[in-house]
Amino acid sequence: MKLILTLSLICTLFCSVEMLQCFNCSGADCGTNQPLVTCPDSLNTTCLTATVTIPGPINTPLTIKACSPISICGGPLNSETTVSVNLGFITSAYKMLCCNTDGCNKNTLSAPSSQANGRQCPSCSSPQDTVCNSTVACLGVEDKCFSTMKPGSISSTTVNLQGCTTSNVCNAIDQLRPLATIANFSTENVTCKTAPNTAWSIRLSLVPLLLGLTISKLI
Repeated sequence: MKLILTLSLICTLFCSVEMLQCFNCSGADCGTNQPLVTCPDSLNTTCLTATVTIPGPINTPLTIKACSPISICGGPLNSETTVSVNLGFITSAYKMLCCNTDGCNKNTLSAPSSQANGRQCPSCSSPQDTVCNSTVACLGVEDKCFSTMKPGSISSTTVNLQGCTTSNVCNAIDQLRPLATIANFSTENVTCKTAPNTAWSIRLSLVPLLLGLTISKLI
């Protein structure tokens, strides 16, 4: 028994643990000839590759590759995850993948889709709108309508945020509650519901017309 304990202690003190190696770069520096870097010694470290759409007049994709804690992966290892928030006047989206073998984050992911998917949600024309009567077309894999109110810099004002988002954002609301006070808004005010498919609604609205035309031919 003493021998086993002694060997375990020696191994703990002197045995080297093979640490994960990942590519580490961002933007234009993410070429194909980047060297691998050794990640911090942690059992929860993964390699991350992500393509982020930067908000602005032109949604420019940015590539990021790095060592990453598994807690921010947002999905299973070796599986692409897309997160997107679309307010109409501004859109932020990223696609990411985490993996746990040396150099597994070599590939660059495609940018999140910016194509309208037929769904639609209420939105505001700007954060200063007190009444929001606009709508926004959901993009890519956005399938939820969300709504929240954030206190403004002046206590008597609020900032309305409404638009489309992905299901994983709504599913993560509970996990974000500890950060809510830092961001100065309550996640209790965040609501999510399934975004209606407007293309399907239009098809349904044509049914009475088609039936009427068919009946008129039969009479």
